Amino acid sequence: MRKPGVILVCVHKSFMIHSIENHLDRNGYRVVQVTPEVRKIDGIKDESDIILVYLDSMMEYLPKLEDYLKGICVGEEKSLILIGDHMELQNADSYFPPGIVSAKLERPLDMNRMMNIIMKIEYQNKEGTRRKSIMIVDDDIAFLKMLNEWLSEKYQVTMSTTGMQALTYLAKNSVDLILLDYEMPLLDGPSVLAMLRNEPTTVNIPVMFLTGKDDRNSVIQVMSLKPEGYLLKSMERERILNSIEEFFTMQKTARVDS
Repeated sequence: MRKPGVILVCVHKSFMIHSIENHLDRNGYRVVQVTPEVRKIDGIKDESDIILVYLDSMMEYLPKLEDYLKGICVGEEKSLILIGDHMELQNADSYFPPGIVSAKLERPLDMNRMMNIIMKIEYQNKEGTRRKSIMIVDDDIAFLKMLNEWLSEKYQVTMSTTGMQALTYLAKNSVDLILLDYEMPLLDGPSVLAMLRNEPTTVNIPVMFLTGKDDRNSVIQVMSLKPEGYLLKSMERERILNSIEEFFTMQKTARVDS
């Protein structure tokens, strides 16, 4: 029985593309090659949960592919692997945040490493161990980057510095959990939560507030909006990670029991 296919997105055929296809084929993988057009990728996206994007000559296409690929990676749990030289991979970082990309492979390409990564992703998919997706919404850039660094080791992370930016992203994409700053300028956390709860596509996305205040009145005020919970920004790394892991565990248990 052949293993699942791999979608290979590339601009044109080349010696390297042929080498990748041959190596995948020898390892039992069916390659579905497609040019970098949303319409064409959408037509074959169900062929595989693993998408290889070969970045050579791809830069002009990335702005058009950005939202689509992020959407199917999060909403449809696709695994995105980028292949390119050092500069191409650096440029791609501006389009795809770390949590969206499952792996980055630098040219000259190590074929054995590529296969090990693909097989590991395939195993994770079969075992149901795909990483959960989390959106962090916070206007504090330093805290945002720190939390992203902590969470990216285990979760797919998308970052936003404003409530409106987050709402725009969530209009087209879904996530498993939103960590939402309670106090932000212009559009604060409670306002963003209210808007999320008024939209059919976002009404069921779990939200946990991020807050810097831990006095009793502040906590009561935060919890009165009925989020799934709250995290103090002063909490240590392990406590934050444990709280999020505990939330996902309880969520999974609730699904099984229902």
